[in-house]
Amino acid sequence: MNSGSLGPIEEFSMGSVKVTDPYCVNAFGKMIEYLLRLNPDRLLAGFRAVSEGKDPRTEPHPDLYGGWEAAWSLVRGHTMGHWLKALAQAYEQTKDNPSLNARIKEKIDYTVEQLKLCQDRSKTGYLFASPETHFDVIEGKAAGDHWVPWYTMHKVMAGLVAVYKHTGNQTALQTACRLADWAHQRTSQWSPQLRAKVLDIEYGGMNDVLYELYRITGDPNHLATAHVFDEDTLFTPIAQGTNILPGKHANTQIPKFIGALNRYRTLGESEEFYFRAAQQFWTMVVRGHTYITGGNSENERFREPGRLDQYRDEVTNETCNTYNMLKLTRELFKLTGDVQYADFYERAFVNEILASINPETGMTTYFKPMGTGYFKVFGTETNSFWCCTGTGMENFTKLNDSIYFHTESDLYVTMYLSSLLNWEDKGLVLSQHADLPNSDSVIFTIEKAPADQVNIKFRVPDWIASEQPVRLRLNGEDYAASSSSGYVDVNRTWSAGDTVELTLPMDVKVSRLPDNPNTVAFTYGPVVLSAALGREKMVPTGHMLSVKATIPEGVRIKDYIAVKNGTVDDWIDNIASNLVRTPGRMEFLLRNTDEDENLKFTPYYLEYENRYGVYFRLVSQD
Repeated sequence: MNSGSLGPIEEFSMGSVKVTDPYCVNAFGKMIEYLLRLNPDRLLAGFRAVSEGKDPRTEPHPDLYGGWEAAWSLVRGHTMGHWLKALAQAYEQTKDNPSLNARIKEKIDYTVEQLKLCQDRSKTGYLFASPETHFDVIEGKAAGDHWVPWYTMHKVMAGLVAVYKHTGNQTALQTACRLADWAHQRTSQWSPQLRAKVLDIEYGGMNDVLYELYRITGDPNHLATAHVFDEDTLFTPIAQGTNILPGKHANTQIPKFIGALNRYRTLGESEEFYFRAAQQFWTMVVRGHTYITGGNSENERFREPGRLDQYRDEVTNETCNTYNMLKLTRELFKLTGDVQYADFYERAFVNEILASINPETGMTTYFKPMGTGYFKVFGTETNSFWCCTGTGMENFTKLNDSIYFHTESDLYVTMYLSSLLNWEDKGLVLSQHADLPNSDSVIFTIEKAPADQVNIKFRVPDWIASEQPVRLRLNGEDYAASSSSGYVDVNRTWSAGDTVELTLPMDVKVSRLPDNPNTVAFTYGPVVLSAALGREKMVPTGHMLSVKATIPEGVRIKDYIAVKNGTVDDWIDNIASNLVRTPGRMEFLLRNTDEDENLKFTPYYLEYENRYGVYFRLVSQD
């Protein structure tokens, strides 16, 4: 067996952290309700058909769900992997509710057993919801349509591995291992030319899941197969700092670098090249391709770096991209402790992930438009099953996984979100009460104290108000905490009942797009602000294999704000006087513009019912 992460910073198990923030509690509950309403037999229908020698495209199964799980789809089965992983994550967090926990476990165990029965019908270990000829087609061995079979295989394998990790289900591990053996048998026959041909088609995080499996099994075949999916022709120019991303399908690339980083985590310093490639990729995406919310891509692709205003439309910010960027971000943080990764994680978590759900229905979005006047389109319960439906299932059953981290002696507090931490190995129980951005005060209480000293490192966010320091009070008294590398530290022997109160001052800030500095967005503390622009004719339309928002003819959207009495730069320099919070409300009103009486800016992540504007063009009336 291989050892765990190289990094000095470790994550907590999902059962050790409970989120108590009301918005997140509701989202978590809505997602679990949805996951349990889904019928595993309908998700299994494609797998059963294929295991019986049938092709659901020519012999449609009556139990198949619609959308991307329907008979016509060749990514059928991807939802199974996401659903299993989401349930496994939920299982670990619901042990304080035995009835709910048992229902989740029953669904998981039944489904895994049925998948095993499907796999048992195969002599090779093949388990999939479309026939193996799908893989033959992309290798040029057969004629026919193809989509992205390795991408879908990654989802299935990742779901099985997650079930084993979170529930201990041995059948899930055995099934994943047989799939890995099948993958090894197939890929070991590839010539370099055939390998290049296959890897030119989206394959998800096959390298990542195989490294993860190898860390569990130590099987050299799993390691060898993971290496097959490491795309050094992509990694090399990126590691050298050459941005070759423009025009590439964005979510095809991100999982490859998650896998590259896992290679480094798994094998050590000899693989430093892969660590460097992942770091460089992250920097390129965040600095050159990312909107204020933390989202990236336009129509699923990276565009020219910095050309964000040019491509600001109704198909920006695919949610899957943020899901994967956050996976990459948290692993980079664990390896480096660099606060820039924690800062980005919070920004994208709040303004992309929390923004991607309809809190009434639990349905999630594909795109989040940065074009002014569009709206969020949410999936349907049984007839969408987009890629972002699957990652949405996972997102809202792991809301707790990046609030706290630890070393042997240090506790990192990286996000300010009401929660309860049980660091069982240390005997430390810590509660956090936060209500950002409504209040700038965050209170931590030691509910159970450890015997040994623990250094608690509180992140100093990059959004702190200009020239206003973080204030820390220990047991009601001002405390001069030491400060280093983006954290303030309190290192002591704690007692039950100890409290730490952080004051995190916030102000309005302006973000300007690089290709048009007069196109701006506003933030307040950790939240991006948006203005509601009405609900007229909020009619989506089909887009590729998903949907997008529209602005039909006759709907008038004003995407600019005219500033009075000076230049745009003057107005921005005085933003504290020009975008003012309404007392007692999380709402901001303009001053000295032509929209003072019309636009009200509120947290973007809470907007799900209206057309909206995150970005507006500022023009001068002078």
